Formats: sequence, structure tokens, C-alpha cells
Amino acid sequence: MCPDKQLLSAYCDDEVPSPWKERLASHLEECEACRKTEGLYRSLGRALREVPSPAFDLEAASARLAARLARRKRGRLPLWKKRVSLPFTAAAAAALLIFGSGVGLCLAFRGGGEDAGGAAVSSRENLAAIKDMNELLEVLDRRGRAGEVFIKLPETGDFELKGNPVFLREAEFSGGGRR
Repeated sequence: MCPDKQLLSAYCDDEVPSPWKERLASHLEECEACRKTEGLYRSLGRALREVPSPAFDLEAASARLAARLARRKRGRLPLWKKRVSLPFTAAAAAALLIFGSGVGLCLAFRGGGEDAGGAAVSSRENLAAIKDMNELLEVLDRRGRAGEVFIKLPETGDFELKGNPVFLREAEFSGGGRR
């Protein structure tokens, strides 16, 4: 039985200890295939020993490094191409701050309904020209979100109550359908 290639390579490099070294030598005398493999390994070892090892020049290496650093300083990346590393808690806090600011701005521009004092926000346009409820609903539709609208009833008591009053939520009113 022939030895594996790793064992033959170790034998050619004189890395096999004494009892097995003699057994491999006797096997090589009898086996032609293993002798060819041993010859290839030995010629490869001689070729590798003949190649001169590169000498390390510290001055040349430091000059190459300095030139590389100088090129890197000249070619700085723009801010949007740089990598930013943040701890998870800092990134989560920043995301929460951005989200909260966005919600606050949306509420502020939407006309959130109440101001800081808690009083209702009202639009005090002069709607004196409106004669009936249908005109009022059309004006409110055109304006979008109205906030509070004050309706001044006539000072004379000569009007009649017809039907039952209906109170609508804003969502029901702005849905497009009127009652």
C-alpha cells in the first residue's frame, strides 16, 4: 500500500522521524509510482530554494506608504459618501427625534385644533353674505379644514325650528356626502 502525498512530501523535506523514514525508503525502492512522485517533490524543493527571497526595504516601504497617504488626503470623499458608525441607541434616539419632529410639524401645519392656551382656534371670516345652510356647506367645502365657525343667529326671534338638528363629526362631513 502506497503512502499518501503529504507523507511523501514530508519525507522529501526530511520531516519524517526514524522508524517510518526507513519503511518509506524501502517502499520507494520497490514502488515505481512513488519514486516518480518523490522525484517531482525533490525537484520542486530545489527550484524553490534557488528562488532568491525578496529583501524587505524599510525605506522604500515607508516612502510608498507616505505617497499613498498623500493621495488619500487629496482625494477626500464628500460627506454623503463617507461611512458613519453610530451606536444603536444613538441611531434609535435620532430616528425617534426625526419622527417626533415630523409629527409635530404635520400637526402644526394642519392646524391642530387647539393652540397652546387650550382655546379653540377659530376662523373669523365675515360670512354675512351667506343666506342659507347650503351656501355655508359649500364655503366650508372650499376652505377644507375650517376649525371652528361661529354662526350668528338673527337677533329677532321670528324664526321657526324645522326638523331635528343634526350634529356631524368632521370625518362624516368631509367624506363628501351631506345629510
